[in-house]
Amino acid sequence: MIRKDWWLLALLAFTTKTMAQDSLSYLNEAPVVIKALQGEIILDGKVDEPAWQQISSFNYIMFRPDWGKANPGTELKVTFDDRFLYVAALLRDSAAAPVISRNLVRDGWNGDDWFTFHIDAAYNKQTAAVFSIYPSGSRYDMMVSNDAISLGSSTFNTTYDMIWEGKTHMLADGWSLEMKIPLSNLRFREQDGIIYSAISSARTILSRNELYVFPAMPQEVNSSIMKPSIKRPVVFEGLKTRKQLLITPYLLGGNDRSQQLNADQTGYQKNTTFTREVGLDVRYGISSNITLDLTLNTDFAQVEADDQQINLSRFSLFFPEKRRFFQEQAGLYEVGMGGTSQLFYSRNIGIFQGNLAPIIGGARLNGQFDKWELGALSIQTQNTSVSGNQLPSENFSVARLRRKVLNNRSFIGFMGTHRSSSGSYNSAFSTDAFLNVKGETYFVSALAYSSDSENQASGFLNNVRFASELSRRVSDGWFYSLNYNYSAPGFNPGMGFLNRENFHNSFVQLQKGKYNQAGEGNFQYVKWTLLTSDNYWSANTGRFETWYNFSGWEATNFQGDSFDISHVRELQELEQPLRFSEKLVVPAGRYFFHYGFLGFYPAAQRVFRHWARVEAGSFYGGRRLAITYNPGLNLNENINLSATWRANYIDLTHIGSGKEWLHVGRIKLEAALNLHLSGSFTWQYNSNSKTFFNNARIRYNFRDGHDLYLVYNENFNTQIDREIPVLPRSSQQVFLLKYVYTFFR
Repeated sequence: MIRKDWWLLALLAFTTKTMAQDSLSYLNEAPVVIKALQGEIILDGKVDEPAWQQISSFNYIMFRPDWGKANPGTELKVTFDDRFLYVAALLRDSAAAPVISRNLVRDGWNGDDWFTFHIDAAYNKQTAAVFSIYPSGSRYDMMVSNDAISLGSSTFNTTYDMIWEGKTHMLADGWSLEMKIPLSNLRFREQDGIIYSAISSARTILSRNELYVFPAMPQEVNSSIMKPSIKRPVVFEGLKTRKQLLITPYLLGGNDRSQQLNADQTGYQKNTTFTREVGLDVRYGISSNITLDLTLNTDFAQVEADDQQINLSRFSLFFPEKRRFFQEQAGLYEVGMGGTSQLFYSRNIGIFQGNLAPIIGGARLNGQFDKWELGALSIQTQNTSVSGNQLPSENFSVARLRRKVLNNRSFIGFMGTHRSSSGSYNSAFSTDAFLNVKGETYFVSALAYSSDSENQASGFLNNVRFASELSRRVSDGWFYSLNYNYSAPGFNPGMGFLNRENFHNSFVQLQKGKYNQAGEGNFQYVKWTLLTSDNYWSANTGRFETWYNFSGWEATNFQGDSFDISHVRELQELEQPLRFSEKLVVPAGRYFFHYGFLGFYPAAQRVFRHWARVEAGSFYGGRRLAITYNPGLNLNENINLSATWRANYIDLTHIGSGKEWLHVGRIKLEAALNLHLSGSFTWQYNSNSKTFFNNARIRYNFRDGHDLYLVYNENFNTQIDREIPVLPRSSQQVFLLKYVYTFFR
């Protein structure tokens, strides 16, 4: 089985035609000159000041469904003064299609029409800042790294927030907008006294499921709208760079009421802890291309809540980072080691089994020099007691270095991590390569090594991890991914995340996609997965552990609704029993099973959405039925209701175990009075842990970087007599009041 996959790998390497990058003429043309503002702009979204009339417009083409069709109704204008970058757009439609406007919450989205402006300010063709706005005036921003090719969860960093302003105005035949972005937000770099950058933009008419873009980016390249390397080169004539300074103190107060076992463990007693915290984050631009971040008593983003999950696999669950301090240039610290595995996973800092260990403080330095990128981080935590475990004070340090090679879309890099406390340490080192071989064909590889104070004599080869991938990253025609990964038995990065350990892995995927123009069949896009073969065998014994084979079909119609159907065959060799719940235990042994998926995913612009997926088939010697249902109802721009229900019926009676329904449910009510005042209530249920989790949050957003939060969390046990002594009905109750204010220039 494995040998066949490697023969296929070799065959693909020789017979698959490599697509050269599309001939994008605008990349080879002289950069467009963007001139300084002449006059005054009042930020009201109307684009009617005389100063705007002096600015030339950029025009758009249709991206979907009919790529290349002209769109004279959309115009983009860009200018600047000594402090701000100004962006304006006229988003007209000759057919006067209804504008969809449903969201008032910062960083939210409920299927609204949208406009987005991207800028690769440093012109490094790797990173870009994204500024988006909806017809209601609500806004969304993010950072894109690694040329929009995911090396981890931070490549598309939606948690990253910037300080900027935006206003909108409704027109008889569409809408218009103005943005005001501080130049200090953007990492401009001078080259021979000239500021080179690259920009792009997109807008939607979702009532017809249409997307328009500037410039004429190729439809078939994966994430082309996001890719910094194919944006339109521009020159900002006369622009002077500005250093960034953000000072963000926060105040946090509240109480935490928890139930803890008494001294003789015969019952539970209430324990109340009062929280009084003051912290500070500082971001200072030493120069236009070097940024220093400092933190004192780091903000832990306590107002955010993770979604509940039930783990039905053999691997660890991955949760994204939400803390403010760790967002700056987060994509720089990613090393692609296969799947979600990372050499540096910031949630290891100050978080232990879901509980918080205070961070005394830390610093991070990020910079760019010509073809070089560097990052360095050091954090010190405080010794504390968490869930009965005494945690020592620890230092977490990271150093990262990358250099462009071959072309603007390739780099080689090095990263080292070091975690230490009194009497112990863990260190890890890696070298990685991200190479754009030709066109949209990429080779990504990493070699990492770890050592620690408890495992010093095990040898180099016993402590390494290697990952490699050759892939053609397009969505039209034939495309593929070929991977080999190895994780030695002793590899254990103390600051990293591993979803699986101690293995050899080969992965082969072959797919074909096709875009259709309007009138060509029923579907705008169709993709066939002819083969996905994933194999694991033990690095210790060489014993085969897993074979996963997937094939399927998916399609999106011209209204934006998507469908998929697929079949999976799986072989698992368990050396140890696998436990899903108290009733569901799979004994050690060899298991072959197969199952199918059927899914429907309605277009986001629908008022009532009901995302649904059904999976059924055999499962570890038994059978399984899995249902996922995600309804959503947008009543108006003030109220949005959504829910998630994931149910798994697992019957393992054929192998001497039990049968049980496992449920995870979530209901979320979001309400907004206006662009400043919003609230949400989230109710989550997990049948495996037999708990309810409630989260309520009210936010008043004075402006970007200036927020007041009121938060209530409570955990309930649904089966209190499952343990002795009887569990309390409410295990924990938290009230928090948090105030954040950012001083900036």
